Amino acid sequence: MITAHAGSDGYKPNSYEFIQSMLDSNVDALEIDCQMSSKSEVYLSHDPLDDYSEALSLIDVYQLLIDSNNTKIILNVDCKQDSIPLYAINKAKEFGVFDQIVISGKINISDINPADRNQLFFNLENLIDISKLSSMDISELRDLLQDLYSKGIRKIQLPYTAVFDELLHLLNEMKLKLCVWTVDDSLLIKDLLNRGCYNITTNIALDYLHSNED
Repeated sequence: MITAHAGSDGYKPNSYEFIQSMLDSNVDALEIDCQMSSKSEVYLSHDPLDDYSEALSLIDVYQLLIDSNNTKIILNVDCKQDSIPLYAINKAKEFGVFDQIVISGKINISDINPADRNQLFFNLENLIDISKLSSMDISELRDLLQDLYSKGIRKIQLPYTAVFDELLHLLNEMKLKLCVWTVDDSLLIKDLLNRGCYNITTNIALDYLHSNED
């Protein structure tokens, strides 16, 4: 699975042009960055803004998804605040696009209905210092992952630089899928896919797909 990072292939991040281009493509998924305004509405932006009047709203994007008639693409809603996931899920259900979204970023698992947790790409950064991941005792890491599995998490997300073979073996053993970001080298994308990564987020999504067409 290849996800176009917000602003992939030279587009302005979180822009209409980026979203429409990806909806018109054969990319598996596209990522958008989301912030919640002081009025509890969600807009597309990597960083907080004083004025969101020129930003697309998450509702705008759900409508674009519907209008595109692209029923295969997945929308990765990267939540910059932990108040956003529940909003994004509820609105997706309201618009009938819940099956086409995944939620990543800042997430409190307890806020999410257990039946909806399969839609989460859960960032381990929500729980631990990723820089210390490779030095964790394997039994400690197993316990951490087992706890997440018991809570309904099935997809783990990490920066690709944090991936190591023992982790891949453990995830495979526990039937957890690994999602990584942000990989901008075609050979490395292929290598990670061959090593069992479920999803790779990249800034060269269209370029990679075009270069690997039969």
